[in-house]
Amino acid sequence: MDSLESTVPSPSTARRPAAGRSLLAWCLGVGLFAALLLAAYAPLFQPGRLHIAQNFVDQAQYITTARTFLDTGQLKSGILYPAYIANDDWRPYMPGSYLPLILSYGLFGFGIFQSQLPALSGFVLGAIGVFLAANRLYGRGPGLLAAAFFCLFPGNLCYAWTALTEQPFGALCILLFALFLAVPERWKLPIVPLLLGVAFLYRETGVLILIPMGVWLLHARPGLRTLGAVALVTLVSALVLYGLNQWQLSTGKGKVPLSWVLYGKFNYGDAFPNPPPALSVGEWIEGFTYNAQRNALTLRGHFRSDPTHFRFLGFVFSLGAILLTTVLSPLRWRRDPMPLAAGALGLVLLAMQLLLYDVKGQKALRTTMFVFPFCAVALGGSLYPTEWLKRARSRTRSRIALLLGALVLVAGSVYGASRAGDALRRTTEVQDRALEVLEQIRHDPNKVLIAPFEIMMAYSVSHYPVKVSFPPTNQRTLEAIMDRFEVGTLILPTSYRLGRITDEFLEENGFGAIGKVAWILSSGDSKAHYNVYRRP
Repeated sequence: MDSLESTVPSPSTARRPAAGRSLLAWCLGVGLFAALLLAAYAPLFQPGRLHIAQNFVDQAQYITTARTFLDTGQLKSGILYPAYIANDDWRPYMPGSYLPLILSYGLFGFGIFQSQLPALSGFVLGAIGVFLAANRLYGRGPGLLAAAFFCLFPGNLCYAWTALTEQPFGALCILLFALFLAVPERWKLPIVPLLLGVAFLYRETGVLILIPMGVWLLHARPGLRTLGAVALVTLVSALVLYGLNQWQLSTGKGKVPLSWVLYGKFNYGDAFPNPPPALSVGEWIEGFTYNAQRNALTLRGHFRSDPTHFRFLGFVFSLGAILLTTVLSPLRWRRDPMPLAAGALGLVLLAMQLLLYDVKGQKALRTTMFVFPFCAVALGGSLYPTEWLKRARSRTRSRIALLLGALVLVAGSVYGASRAGDALRRTTEVQDRALEVLEQIRHDPNKVLIAPFEIMMAYSVSHYPVKVSFPPTNQRTLEAIMDRFEVGTLILPTSYRLGRITDEFLEENGFGAIGKVAWILSSGDSKAHYNVYRRP
């Protein structure tokens, strides 16, 4: 049987892989390049601000949980989710998701830079991880090209200036894959469970690195080099993720049946949901079809309203990388499994997003960012120009074409990053207006604030350790919240139709209407209107 080393792409087509002290020097060089690129792009992203409103609201959950852990030793957030109001141990993310922020605050204290430091570090470490993997497979030149692809991706540049987990998570996964590639052949299979465990404890989706590792192990055994075998390991990986998601060993959150998500039945604002009956095969297929159609309409709406908006543009960037690696797969499969490994991982993530969930806002971009480091590795090896130049009839024309290609890549990166900066600036406008309104309302920070997430998320960070809650969808849930916490302010949309919280109920429980508020949600003309109630 051929060894794995006999099937990997030969580095002779580029330069030999860097090793030893040379490898360390090149890693430091890649890290320095990534840091300098971040500094060069920084003015686009208002690095002195935390952008928490709109599509970046999850930062509030990470930040408040990290700070609460340092203060109390408990992984709890100041944000209440009515659906889990009776579960004192509930938290929405795996324990590892909070670790980078906990370390940052523990070492350097709380601040804007400390909140962004894990993502900034993840950007630099992700670039190094991409270089290490591509250098191992293809050589130093393709490794540098792959790292450049990673660093110039606008999504990476934007999310590096947030307190979100995309950058640290992506860096962890590509570094784990680089470690998998580096260990001797006899240790590759035994080390897989350990690597999967580390990735899973950071985020459940991390177990999908089983796909690129599984494809690689299959490719090392010529008898298993079939698309059927690849499809099988891909399916098994998706089933493992589903099983772990249902088990939820370490998340602390209650089980959410996938059928609820499939039909949009689950609501964070309802503490007393009615579980739907078990779905038949036909109902599952109907649900997949429904989500696919809904997401297609959403993407079409993004394209029609503003095709250059970052949430759409970034998704197109990452989708293009996934499709390109997939197209390259049959062309390079015999000598290079990496394009198929990256393509299979990307297609599984896309299928899960389109069939099970939704692509509103930047959800699709955040999902596909996980696979981009793997795509960068594959593209670095596939598109490195040494062989092209050797075969070209006209070296001068080929070099000009390469130069133009590089200029287009950089220009696309700058344009995409500038659009991302625009999205962050609009986020800041919404965030500032929400905070301004809440200051005018003069909510008592010693009591719970119940408000829509786009209002209360930034407030939960700026007024830590205030407790805030998603609006309940019915009176029974509001009663459950009031039984456990002292509620001070209640803000509900004027068009609130999710439940039956009547004015009579509010009056009976001591809530008095103190007015209405409205503001423009973004730079457009869309206004949100709310009724404000206070309970003495």
